[in-house]
Amino acid sequence: MMAKQSQIDEPVAESLREHGQNPKLFTGILQKAVGYLRGFVEFLRETKYCDRDPVGNPLIVHDMRIDITPEPLPAKPKGERSSSEKQEAEIMRLQQILNKMKKQEQKIYAIEKAIVKLEKDLRGVEKKWFHRKEQKELEGKIDAKKVQLENAKATLDLIPAQYGYQNALEVTKAMKTARAELKKVQIAQTAWDAPEPEQEKMYLRIPANVQCAEKRETQKSTGQKRSIHERLEEKKQIVEQQPKKKKQRNGMEL
Repeated sequence: MMAKQSQIDEPVAESLREHGQNPKLFTGILQKAVGYLRGFVEFLRETKYCDRDPVGNPLIVHDMRIDITPEPLPAKPKGERSSSEKQEAEIMRLQQILNKMKKQEQKIYAIEKAIVKLEKDLRGVEKKWFHRKEQKELEGKIDAKKVQLENAKATLDLIPAQYGYQNALEVTKAMKTARAELKKVQIAQTAWDAPEPEQEKMYLRIPANVQCAEKRETQKSTGQKRSIHERLEEKKQIVEQQPKKKKQRNGMEL
């Protein structure tokens, strides 16, 4: 009854006075109360076979640490995991268009580079005598390359139109939008995949209420055998007391 009053009745009354009817706060109080009750059951189980004082309280030799972590709330239903197939397929489609455009741009660059070289050769030939035929050949090659260049540029402009876009800029913008949509879905997937955060543990320390010597006397009178841990503790105390006795004898001799 005292536990109920301190862990439920009083906190609920205080919460109502300060915050009114707040379901979240009330839920938190109940979580703590359940954790406290679970710890109380653990305490009863741990002290079931302990010696008792005349009043009936358990005699505790060592400090106890009882887990009173508030009871966690049931996990909320997550629903279905978001799918990114649609966004990924759109990015692949747009990437294919951009790859085609890039390949065509590389072709245009190669033609422009060839024209520059031919024009350089032509300037060299023009400075020489009796190279009219060679000059005519270079001029013909330059004209042919320029025609190729115009056709290549026209093909580049047609690539976006084949997929429903006016120009290359629209394709680039569509790719940017598709990547942003995919990132949204991936963030939702990461949140869905993340495990529930672990609740911080809370413990209640119950100090020992009887000395080892008192317990040994009780064990002798009742005929109980001491545990290995208790016998080790007794030997440890004897070893710790030996240097003190030796120092006292040396002091008396001085």
